[in-house]
Amino acid sequence: MIIGCDVSTWQDRNDTPNKIDFKKMKAAGASFVFCRASFGSYQDTDFADYWTAAKDAELPRGAYTFPLTSLSMADQIQKFLNIIKNDPGEIPPVLDIERYQSTVPNAASIKTAIKMIEDQLGVKPIIYTGFYVWRDEVKGSNDAYFARYPLWIANYGAVTPLIPKPWTTWTFWQYTDKGDGPKYGTESLNVDMDYFAGELLDFNAFLGIPTPAPVNFTDQEKLDRLWNLHPELWR
Repeated sequence: MIIGCDVSTWQDRNDTPNKIDFKKMKAAGASFVFCRASFGSYQDTDFADYWTAAKDAELPRGAYTFPLTSLSMADQIQKFLNIIKNDPGEIPPVLDIERYQSTVPNAASIKTAIKMIEDQLGVKPIIYTGFYVWRDEVKGSNDAYFARYPLWIANYGAVTPLIPKPWTTWTFWQYTDKGDGPKYGTESLNVDMDYFAGELLDFNAFLGIPTPAPVNFTDQEKLDRLWNLHPELWR
């Protein structure tokens, strides 16, 4: 499977000048990274540095926002869009739908956020959530409308993740919050780890990277290639 990490300011230590080493993250086997851009109306203080460094490391990036019910959804999403509009990343943006201070956004407000992202960026956002949060706490969550958007499910310690309705499958799976941080270049001891549901060709297709057309060689070209690779066969 394709694996990746997701990070926020918690993966940086304020008592050092260092940030996340995304080249080390990639060398350790990560094929993508999600970075928190905003929490409510607050911009993640490390996002700009992370976003640039991950791009320099040639790691496909996805930005996520964690909206709060205590603030206007429209205002929070506009803040998020303003942060990423000049460089939205290679992976569609993410709505992080989880509990904060015992409250979770309802389906109507999530639809507001989705529409704003689609209207301004022209892409379908990913929805991040947990099975029980979505099933039990998001009012109106069974609406089939949501099934058209990729699901990023959080489920630790499972063989396969629980999938809430209306989805029947997942696109990303956050399978642990105890990944080896230093191995993946973070200053924190732990880092969230994620799977993508598929192999490299599937991942590239998800990113919109076309599959190279197969090369058809003539018989003479095949002989020439065989000669160049194995000249001892012709002695």
